Amino acid sequence: MNEALEKIRQEALARLQEVREEKELEELNSSVLGRSGSLTGILRTMGQLDKEQRAKLGQASNAVKKELEQAIAERRAKIAQLMQQKAFEKETLDVTEPGIRRQPSGRLHPMTQTYREIRDALIGMGFTTFHGPEVEYDDFNFTKLNLPKDHPARDMQDTFYVNDKVVLRTHTSPCEARALMTVKPPFRLVIPGRVFRVDEVDASHSPVF
Repeated sequence: MNEALEKIRQEALARLQEVREEKELEELNSSVLGRSGSLTGILRTMGQLDKEQRAKLGQASNAVKKELEQAIAERRAKIAQLMQQKAFEKETLDVTEPGIRRQPSGRLHPMTQTYREIRDALIGMGFTTFHGPEVEYDDFNFTKLNLPKDHPARDMQDTFYVNDKVVLRTHTSPCEARALMTVKPPFRLVIPGRVFRVDEVDASHSPVF
């Protein structure tokens, strides 16, 4: 393999092990695989080589590019997992800490009070809140939850469709699928959030709840 190419590969993999934040990862990706990156610079020299050398360098460069792209993707997933884990640890409630009395300014809506009381009780039992997008892919809202194509919940009379593949989520269960893909087990989650159904507004119904 071209010595310069091997040097780029080894240095990139070494730097990758030290990356701890998404911003650092993007900077590394740009400096190696970007338009002005070191690997791209190697490819630009191919025009100066004969046919046989170009073929060898092209093959070696593509192999290195694929290896680095895979390594960067794996590191990105690891960073996302670590960030989620830190958020969980930060959010955990220490029930042994003494309470602090403060003079209230204004009052919370009863619905908000009820939500927070339930949330805090569950956090105290070891649960962590998990949030996901309100505009959700059909795949997460239905398919990954074992709701087949002909399930009545998919009907337009029940679900708000943004397009063929995107809906306003009809429940917060899509977050379960997302959690299974991103959170390191074991975990216990409570998933609060706003959902949307096609309903006429009356005393007991709302399209948003």
